[in-house]
Amino acid sequence: MDHLTFLVPLAASVVAGAVIGLERELNGSAAGIRTHVLVSVASTLLMVAAVHQVDWMVATPLESIRIDPTRMAHGILTGIGFLGAGVIFRNGSTIRGLTTAASLWLTAVIGLLLGIQFYPLAISAVVITLFVLSGLRLTSRLLPKRSRVEILAGFVSGATDPAQRITAALKSAGFAIVSLDQEMGLAGCVVRMICVADAVEDGETLRSVISGMIDVATYRIRPSDTELG
Repeated sequence: MDHLTFLVPLAASVVAGAVIGLERELNGSAAGIRTHVLVSVASTLLMVAAVHQVDWMVATPLESIRIDPTRMAHGILTGIGFLGAGVIFRNGSTIRGLTTAASLWLTAVIGLLLGIQFYPLAISAVVITLFVLSGLRLTSRLLPKRSRVEILAGFVSGATDPAQRITAALKSAGFAIVSLDQEMGLAGCVVRMICVADAVEDGETLRSVISGMIDVATYRIRPSDTELG
């Protein structure tokens, strides 16, 4: 096997992984330059070996060798899922690391493309990745931030239309209602709802609206883990 056959893809995978990893490291990601370079190089190595299977199975008759690099690609992308899961952290309703996990997955794909010497496609993928990670960050910051909160409000027995009144109060304060459940009991009524606020600071407004309602005996406000879809 010609040395350029594997040296060029490996060198390209180091550069691609380093460029993407540098962007992640500058933004304080759990996976930086070294992680992305290792992912890219590992993917490239395995794909080069899979494509040139004939060169390392010299003791096997040629008619018995069936080259299928797609099986290697499938194994690499399955394995990268475990690595991506390791950089995802959850704190209450906040999830961090999803973008880094996606960048690791895409870095592995770029390594696969370099391993089969699809250089134009791999270069395009690197450019697109950098644009999404860096270029779209400003757009993301300009978009309004939404936070989901779960409200459990207990109304005293005999309260009139508690669900309707709390919904109207929150809507008038600018909150969007995602879901609403009402449970009636001998001790009163419990209303559970998920609402969307434009900013985390709106929690104080929520408390003010609910505590100011008549017939409210108890209430609890907490971050919601419910997906909006």
